[in-house]
Amino acid sequence: MSHTVAYAPAAEVEPNRLGPDRLRAFERGMAVLARDPYGHGSAPARPGYENLW
Repeated sequence: MSHTVAYAPAAEVEPNRLGPDRLRAFERGMAVLARDPYGHGSAPARPGYENLW
């Protein structure tokens, strides 16, 4: 199972400023998180805590 990594509109612009090598490294890192988002010390939001922002 894989998840989609989504960014706020303003944040979508920033990775393009990294340059091609750093952008590829960034995208590889995001792909790892998308494949296993909870395997890196995080957990799904508990019911009632999804929208605290």
